[in-house]
Amino acid sequence: MSIRTKARVEYVARIARVLGLAATVWVKPLAAQDRTPVAETAPTSSSGPASPGTGCPGRPPLPGDVRCVASGEREGDPQPLLWIPRALLAGPRILFMAALQPILLGVGLEEEYQISRRVNDVFWNDAHTFGVFPTGLLETSLTPKLGGRLVHRDLFGRGEQLRARAAYGSVYDQVYEASLDSGSRIKGGQLQLGGGYRRLDGQRFFGLGSGDPVPPDSLSLPLDPGADGPTVETRYRTATAYSWLSARAPMTASLSLGVTHNWRLLRLEDSTSGSDVPNVTEVFERGGLVGFGEDLIDAYTQLDLRWDGRRQTRVDRPRAVPSGGLRLDVWAGVQKILRPRRAVISRFGVDLRPTFNLFRGNRTLRLRLRGVYVSGDIRNVPVTDLAHLGGPHLLRGYHRKRAQGRLTWLTSAEYHYPVQEGIDAYLFTDVGRAYAGFVALSFEHMRVGFGAGIEIFTIKQYLVRLQLASSIDGGLFFHVRFNSSDAFETTQ
Repeated sequence: MSIRTKARVEYVARIARVLGLAATVWVKPLAAQDRTPVAETAPTSSSGPASPGTGCPGRPPLPGDVRCVASGEREGDPQPLLWIPRALLAGPRILFMAALQPILLGVGLEEEYQISRRVNDVFWNDAHTFGVFPTGLLETSLTPKLGGRLVHRDLFGRGEQLRARAAYGSVYDQVYEASLDSGSRIKGGQLQLGGGYRRLDGQRFFGLGSGDPVPPDSLSLPLDPGADGPTVETRYRTATAYSWLSARAPMTASLSLGVTHNWRLLRLEDSTSGSDVPNVTEVFERGGLVGFGEDLIDAYTQLDLRWDGRRQTRVDRPRAVPSGGLRLDVWAGVQKILRPRRAVISRFGVDLRPTFNLFRGNRTLRLRLRGVYVSGDIRNVPVTDLAHLGGPHLLRGYHRKRAQGRLTWLTSAEYHYPVQEGIDAYLFTDVGRAYAGFVALSFEHMRVGFGAGIEIFTIKQYLVRLQLASSIDGGLFFHVRFNSSDAFETTQ
């Protein structure tokens, strides 16, 4: 039998099992309503005498096993009422299982035919130190992107890493980036040098704060982008050339100190995405949008302290997927705007991420508490650099940068559990808020997102990440990323 024919047979068999689940929903209630005293005529077995008061040979009755319960004991038994929740959950259960079948089928083929290993043989050398492979990103409200990535993990023999990537979605949606890491060549630390160019269209600006969106027709325009006013969805595009130099030195096994310096040339323009969302200059004062229609040149220096005590206790899972431990990042930085007008802006942040091992190292609870504060004149801060929430990582279930301001905070809870080897599913909820300043602190207009996702991986490689999110404000946000680079590099 050919591989294709065998795969089709396995797929049909899986679909049959899904349909069998639907049959049990209706068969069990009918059996539960059968009042025939089966226990009186139940056949005995050589495995042992029947348990007292049951027709089950050698064992107590199982939950819902009405054939093993005497008719006198079934009077008033609430088991027949189970058909109600079973009927209500039948549809979602069948749809979920049916949607999962292609993924499970793919994993089954992977286990049997080692597809990822064969693909790696195409994209990687035998030592697995050099590879060129495709990448992709699909996300709600963004242009789909396809591209490629080049990785060399041992460029000069001391663990130096060269990385380059390119992604293209349209003329105004493209990314090019490269970096070189010193590896173990420098004692007591690592250096990294990198740079790139990116153009992104369809970026969003809603104004400061996290208020409920209002239609621009009902407002007196233009609005002040630096004031805590109405929330209006607008769009723009960016073009950015950038470079960076960073250094990190370990202080203990878990504690390290890092410093980063960035140079950037930024330009903001009206969007050409063809959306019904108005351009930012149609709603907000153009003069208050720093870098809009003119080149902005700035430099940013940041000092950060990192504690990473997360560990993986299982040998069959990537190290980047921790079983437990704590990661804490604290940072402070200074941004100097050189053009079009000089300004100095400071940034402070803290990100606390504990992970709790609930069972066997592969069922974990990940919590998160994150806060960011931007000081200085808010009218000198480009809209791209405001503290923000939203997107597939921060306050999921909302547009990227849905909530922006001088101050943001975020809490998150995420439960991970294995579906089968190589597949993890997770459920999450995020709660966050953005403020124009400390005087605006309140618990009004809290934003809550929630959803679920699936991660497919091998011991060394991150294959696919799928995420579906929504929020108390409605909407559905889909995020898919495939990237055969180092394990979970893009998600950490």
